[in-house]
Amino acid sequence: MKNFAFKQNLLSRSGLLLTSASALLLSGCVDPKARLHDFENLVLDATVYDAQIDAAPRDVPDITGTFYVAFVTKGIDPDMDHLVNLIWTFEVTKGPNGQPVSLNMNTRSLNPQTRQPAMGDTLVALNNVPISPGGEFQLDFKDFILVADANFTMGDLLLNQKLNVTIQSANVICAVVIEGAVVTPIPLDLKGSSAVGVRVPPGTVGNQLPAAVIECPQVSTMPDGGLPDGGPVDASIDAHPDAT
Repeated sequence: MKNFAFKQNLLSRSGLLLTSASALLLSGCVDPKARLHDFENLVLDATVYDAQIDAAPRDVPDITGTFYVAFVTKGIDPDMDHLVNLIWTFEVTKGPNGQPVSLNMNTRSLNPQTRQPAMGDTLVALNNVPISPGGEFQLDFKDFILVADANFTMGDLLLNQKLNVTIQSANVICAVVIEGAVVTPIPLDLKGSSAVGVRVPPGTVGNQLPAAVIECPQVSTMPDGGLPDGGPVDASIDAHPDAT
């Protein structure tokens, strides 16, 4: 019944919860057991969020490592059932001055309920992605398949999307879909969907993952400019609120 209701919601709304994941802004604490009826005020808006690679040069952190990414699809209520959960792994290349200049990355999809690797999923890699002096880069996914086990539409989704990603700190990245859509089975515009990634130890899945974060923490709100120990972040959704 839940899957049917979600599919009906998908047909009538303008976005699909992707990616997964989409995602975080640390302006407040969200009740992890509540549905986020005011979610449109929480997700990044592509018309407000800077979609250009034009941030001022700065000391850019090295994000080499593994990130748990939660995607919020614009127009879809971002409770845990409707997030797209991903693992992104980055390998950064630095220039002569020690600044990150490019990266290789790969992504794997997770089952939204168990947050274990999704059945049928295959690794997707993007290589030689430039990083701007301001710590921004774009990920361009073409003919990406989000397998049925990683979403609640009861089938595989074929999509294209380009994301503008900002390195907030060594432990947090934020992204917004600046163009993209689900191609099949139902055409859906994904522009304005958003995602946040938080650093986790390599190989972390399931209950060992932190709560999904759906707001992007602004560097100016964090005295140290990041999450030094991978600790908890506000505005999260507890995937397993009763887990011990």
